[in-house]
Amino acid sequence: MQSARFCSISARVVLATIGATALLGAISVAPPFSSIAHRLAGATTVRVLLPRSLPAGDAERIFAEATAGRDRYEVALAYAPDCHGATVCTYGSLGGRKPPVAHAGGTKTLVTHGIAGYVTDAACGASCGDATLTFDRCSATYTVALKAGRREDLLAIARQMLVRANGSLERC
Repeated sequence: MQSARFCSISARVVLATIGATALLGAISVAPPFSSIAHRLAGATTVRVLLPRSLPAGDAERIFAEATAGRDRYEVALAYAPDCHGATVCTYGSLGGRKPPVAHAGGTKTLVTHGIAGYVTDAACGASCGDATLTFDRCSATYTVALKAGRREDLLAIARQMLVRANGSLERC
């Protein structure tokens, strides 16, 4: 159950947000994020970083649902609307939170522009869990998670979050 201070934002809900551009920046985002980007930025103090694309053209068939609070945001990605984290339709998630938190482990790797991240592989049994990549930027810790994800895809998404189309690093 969510606390009252968090607001839930769905890609199908139309809300107006004032002043969100300062936290989001002037970047283009992948289709599942376009309808939630500015509303999400207006709901949190964390710099909202969203990818311009998803691996292998997945963006056209992915649905996004976001939650945000003062010091965090999370975007759940799914193959169906209203998935709510069900294993059968989950694609992954991404988000950020302040203040930065200690990394829980994983293999240290270079994400881009000198930014280090930590990759944890997915564990698989009867079904597969999420592979994750965490990294620090803009006084926050960011996480990218993909169900049974590949390291290359995690890094590609993180780079899309961090680097502008012109190749420069997204400002804080």
